[in-house]
Amino acid sequence: MLRHLALLPSFIAQFMKMRMAYRLDFFVSVITSLLSTALGFVFISVVFSKVPTLEGWSFYEILFIYGFSLMPIGIFSMVSWNLWEFGSKYVIEGNFDRVLLRPLHSLYQIYFESVRIETIPDILLGLGIVIYSSNKLGLILTPSDYAVMLFFVLCGALIILSFFSLLAAINFWAEDRIGLAAPLFNMIPLGRYPITLYNGTVKFLLTTIFPFAYVAFFPATFLLGHSEFQSYVLLTPVVAILLWLITLQVWRRGVRRYGSVGN
Repeated sequence: MLRHLALLPSFIAQFMKMRMAYRLDFFVSVITSLLSTALGFVFISVVFSKVPTLEGWSFYEILFIYGFSLMPIGIFSMVSWNLWEFGSKYVIEGNFDRVLLRPLHSLYQIYFESVRIETIPDILLGLGIVIYSSNKLGLILTPSDYAVMLFFVLCGALIILSFFSLLAAINFWAEDRIGLAAPLFNMIPLGRYPITLYNGTVKFLLTTIFPFAYVAFFPATFLLGHSEFQSYVLLTPVVAILLWLITLQVWRRGVRRYGSVGN
């Protein structure tokens, strides 16, 4: 693990050199990402321009949850680029052979061969929204609160990363250029709003099969002081660790299942 951590700056530096070779493309990506985030803020603003509260949730509470969600999703987006095309680029085209030749964990290489540093502004924006909405709500976030926030942000990022890594691993058995990751990615935004807004079926999906409610909503309610969700908050690190362990196990079996394109 120490060796992998030591090599991480080199992976990031190398990819930054590649990205900055096309600076206009990089800055367009940053602006596009920020505009996408701004649209979410506009949507919340439009909804609350019509109603003062939504199922008992105020504008700044939902804004707090939305800002919180930007941080784990931003971290996930930094290292998930290769997961979207894992089936086509690595399995079908045989680039996974190159990964296996290196004395590093294969999943580590998939994550850090492409690092989208343009998501960093989204992470910082999310933190800014959390601080802004906290002030509007009269919440005083202490250093210990920020430590708890960091812990839950990392848990949330690990949950999403594990889930989509698990989906990518399916390509070891069922080679598919499109995959399941892209369409299911659209479900992540459901977890950045209160689950009390959804019906029973959606609530069940967001807390079990697609555990995106643990990414932002449940951790954010802890900081907001909504004690009714405390049991789910305590489950957040458990879900993160359990899903990560399952992903590692499935990935190992998938690697053993992989058939090289060589002869």
